[in-house]
Amino acid sequence: MKKYLLTIVIILILLAGIYVSKIIFFSDNQRETSNLENTKSDTEIGSRKDLQAINVELNNYFYNAVNQFQDDKSKFQIKVSGMIVLHHDLAGRLVAEMFKKLQNFPNTPTKFIVLGPNHSNLGIAPAISAEVYWQTPLGRVEEDGKLLSQLNNQGIIFDFDNFEKEYSVSAIIPFIKNYFPTATVAPIIFTSGESKEAAFDLAEKLADYIKENNAVLIASIDFSHYLNNESADIKDKQTLQAIESLDYDAILKFNSDNLDSPAALVVFLRTMELLGIKRGEVMQHTNSAQLLNNPELESTTSYFSMVY
Repeated sequence: MKKYLLTIVIILILLAGIYVSKIIFFSDNQRETSNLENTKSDTEIGSRKDLQAINVELNNYFYNAVNQFQDDKSKFQIKVSGMIVLHHDLAGRLVAEMFKKLQNFPNTPTKFIVLGPNHSNLGIAPAISAEVYWQTPLGRVEEDGKLLSQLNNQGIIFDFDNFEKEYSVSAIIPFIKNYFPTATVAPIIFTSGESKEAAFDLAEKLADYIKENNAVLIASIDFSHYLNNESADIKDKQTLQAIESLDYDAILKFNSDNLDSPAALVVFLRTMELLGIKRGEVMQHTNSAQLLNNPELESTTSYFSMVY
């Protein structure tokens, strides 16, 4: 009898163990499913956290910048293939002015390629992108899946974890959505490790794509950093000379005294050169000290708006 009872107890313990294992298994599966769902939603740059950050930016400067050019009828006189704009919130009106002029031109672009610095200088490659779309208060901005697929097949690495934190692209997205609501975007950001050879190779791919599509290349770049007004002007003249002479080697040696992304600038200029455009037009040049009417400001950021 005791053996019989002992056998029953053992069987019950085994059954209980199986039942508990199933509970743990299904719980883990649910947790994994939940994590996958969270990961999927997090691959939107416009997750709730980022959407709120964009809202703050919009309230602080975006709408004010856009409203200044609401009735502006001026436009670029020829078809635009590329623009250099800034991503510093203080000077948002300079960005709005460029996109408004582009909007007023009859040939409306349907695709934008946005190049910018990888400010954290972190990534699994010197040039990275991500398969993302952006949520803005103005609506959703879709990725240019066609170009991203081509770039990925040709060596551009997708690195969402390091891309997500970068604002040089996301600062431009609301302007694109406002002025070109159906346009798609392909973003690429660069660390300081990008080589001249890799930059030139990428420029060839971008030039071919722009030729075949109604696309505009945007270089989202801030120029001299942390200098006083006088020193910033000296560095900006040096940078502009290198831009106008297409001195790629000099540009790649620049640091934050001159600009925040030498690689993005080299890719942009080389792409324009391959499109037969060797010189752009400076639309605006200023810095934060001048915008704030504070010439004694010791730490400035400078800006160029240029069109090609």
